[in-house]
Amino acid sequence: MRRLAALIAPGMALILAAGCASPPSRFYTLSATDTAAAPASSLSLSVGPVSVPAAVDRPEIAVATGANQVRLDEFNRWASPLKDEISRVVAENLIAMLGTGRVTQSPQTLTRDTAYRVSIEV
Repeated sequence: MRRLAALIAPGMALILAAGCASPPSRFYTLSATDTAAAPASSLSLSVGPVSVPAAVDRPEIAVATGANQVRLDEFNRWASPLKDEISRVVAENLIAMLGTGRVTQSPQTLTRDTAYRVSIEV
C-alpha cells in the first residue's frame, strides 16, 4: 500500500502542475519594409514624437473585437513600447526610401541642422 501511494503522489503532483501552467508569452516587434535603396541624399529628418491611443499604449497586444470592444491578449506582447517600435520602423523606412543616413528619432536627438521633423499620431 505504501509503495502504491509513493507512485501515485508524484503522478498527481505532475498532473496538478500541468493543469496550472499557463502558455508562454510571445513577444513581437514591427519590421521595416523591404524597399530598393534610393540614390544617396543629404536630407536630414527627425522622427517623433509618436503618440498612440491609451487603449493600445500597453505591453499586451490589444485586439478590436467589435465597434466598441477591445480584448487584451495577455500572452502576446510588444517587445518594447509601441511608440518606440513605430518610431524605429518609420526611421528605418525613411532611411531606405530617401537614401539618407541622417534620420534621427526624437526626443533622443534633435539637431539644429534637421531639415524636417515627422510627428506621428496613430
